[in-house]
Amino acid sequence: MNLSKKLFLVFIIFYFMLQCSSGFYKREIVYLSENIAIYFIDEDDYPDDINIKPYVSPTKTFPTTFLEDLKIVISLLKVEKESIFSKDIYPLLYPPQLEEMLILLNDIIPNMPQKKRILIVQKFDPFRTVLSKEKRTTMLLWYGEDGYNLVFGEIHEDLIPDSFVSEIKWLEIFPISLKHHNPRNKILKEDFFEYKK
Repeated sequence: MNLSKKLFLVFIIFYFMLQCSSGFYKREIVYLSENIAIYFIDEDDYPDDINIKPYVSPTKTFPTTFLEDLKIVISLLKVEKESIFSKDIYPLLYPPQLEEMLILLNDIIPNMPQKKRILIVQKFDPFRTVLSKEKRTTMLLWYGEDGYNLVFGEIHEDLIPDSFVSEIKWLEIFPISLKHHNPRNKILKEDFFEYKK
């Protein structure tokens, strides 16, 4: 088999695998910095689990009050993280994280195409000491007929420092699951929002 036929075959296999991959992996990068990445995901592509799709509301255009509403909601949310030794309570996003995210969303949302969900990946070291670790939080965000929807993947998950691994490693995440959750992490219940079952 000559080289051109081999390359064509490899391209066909790669293209087929790409088409079969989850919509999550077809995400479109919108913004990338040292600490935050923002992607668009097509509404029809994700979630791609047929058992979950009926329970996920279609997207609608964000209202003009979106940033103020999101700031209030996220600044009030607290996370309980359980370890072997203790249960600790942290803010869902620390104020500098939240401010950075809101500044970017203020530019992104007015120009956002229809039928897209927003995927946000953030890393942050709230303590900035020699012994502290960067932590990663991931979320899927959209506005639907039932209001604002926030689905969290990782919340304050430790990123293991590794000088031999590329910095881009922090962007390697799995699809945010609507089926599974980490039993040792939970968002504390408040009156102003409801969990979807």
